[in-house]
This record gives sequence, structure tokens and C-alpha cells, in this order.
Amino acid sequence: MVKERYIAELKKGHERVEEIFSLLREIINEEQTPDMGAAVSVLDELRGLLVAHVKNEDDNFYPVLRRRAVELGQEALLPSIDLFAQSMHAVTKRVEEFFGRYSTEADILGDIEGFKVTLLDIIESVEERMKSEEGSLFYIYRAYFPEEDES
Repeated sequence: MVKERYIAELKKGHERVEEIFSLLREIINEEQTPDMGAAVSVLDELRGLLVAHVKNEDDNFYPVLRRRAVELGQEALLPSIDLFAQSMHAVTKRVEEFFGRYSTEADILGDIEGFKVTLLDIIESVEERMKSEEGSLFYIYRAYFPEEDES
């Protein structure tokens, strides 16, 4: 089933993001000075994953869902779809600013407390976002793409 494979792919991305968040929480909660070399490496993976995931949603999820809502005469859903897309762009902008500010070990060590606070805020925002996608948009996507439309 095409739609189920696509949703499974998106969920798999969410799961990997959660795994990385768990690693980052462990790193920043260490009693001694955290291993910022490890943090930078994990952050690089997170950056790549988030960029690819958001591009995938921007290219393949929101436009397709929006187009399908119009095809089915469900224009009342368009503001919600647009709001989800716009709010993701706001989260993405904050994440990009974070990565720009803390791109090296020296950047992190120069503002370790700011790094920790900002990182935890980013984690919370992205987790909230993933829950809302899985709790509403994925169901809408499934409803708007019945099996007989797939090949």
C-alpha cells in the first residue's frame, strides 16, 4: 500500500529523530563536562535527517495532501494544512538558527548553558510537532487517499 509505506517512512524518520534526541539528552546530562565532540557528531546527523525529512514533507506530503483536499471539495481543510506547513517552517527556522550558532565544539563550549537550554527547547518543539503530525495529519492523509486510488 503506497500511502502506508509513505506514512511508515515518515514515522521511521520521527523514530530516528527521537533516538538522536535521547542521545543528546544523555550527552548534555552528563555529570562531568559533556563530550562536545560526540554532541557535534550527533548534531550533524540530526541536521541532515531534519533537512531531508522537512524537504520530503514540503515536496511530497503537504502539496499532495492540499491538492487532494481540493479535488475532494474539502477546501475547509486547507487552512489547517497550510497552518501545519507554516508552523513547521517556523520550527525549521529555529533549528537552522540553532545549528548556525552551535556548529562547532568551541561554539558549544563557549555557551554551554545556552546550548543546553536551547537544545532542550528545540527537542521539545520538534517532539510536539511530530506528535501533532502523527496524531492528526497522518490520519487525514490516510482518509484522503483510499486504497483504490493507489497503484
